[in-house]
Amino acid sequence: MSAASEDSKNATTETFLTALAINGAILAVEVIVFVLLKDRLSRIYSPRSYLPPPDKRAIPLPSGPWRWIIALLASPPEDVIRTNGLDAYLFLRFLKLMIHIFGVFSLTATPILMCVDSIGFPARGTAEALDQFTLGNIPKDNDTRIAAHIVVVYILTG
Repeated sequence: MSAASEDSKNATTETFLTALAINGAILAVEVIVFVLLKDRLSRIYSPRSYLPPPDKRAIPLPSGPWRWIIALLASPPEDVIRTNGLDAYLFLRFLKLMIHIFGVFSLTATPILMCVDSIGFPARGTAEALDQFTLGNIPKDNDTRIAAHIVVVYILTG
């Protein structure tokens, strides 16, 4: 195998940081555009705060780049059901549940699997730093380390 093809398969720190910077820049642009347009395009982003009859209107969300998120997540369920319906309430409840579930999964699985994948990696400086955390780092004859991935999934979902 040539050195060029080996280099293309490595999960190098440089490629990871490049991808992180590009995706971070895209995220920043999208968030800035949303924050700027959210208050100007209220017909799209908050039509229930002024279009329905006064007794059915939703309470307008606070202006400001981030205060609306806290107000949305902290809004009483009765208000959400009354103004937006049961579908919107269940969607918000689903989002909160997913934040809790995947937060626990990430904080539990990541440290365990990173340790399992990096055991037995060559000494530092002989390969790129992120290569030690790939599943490909585990030798094919070491079934117990591969089984650790299955056990973690089973514990978290079972």
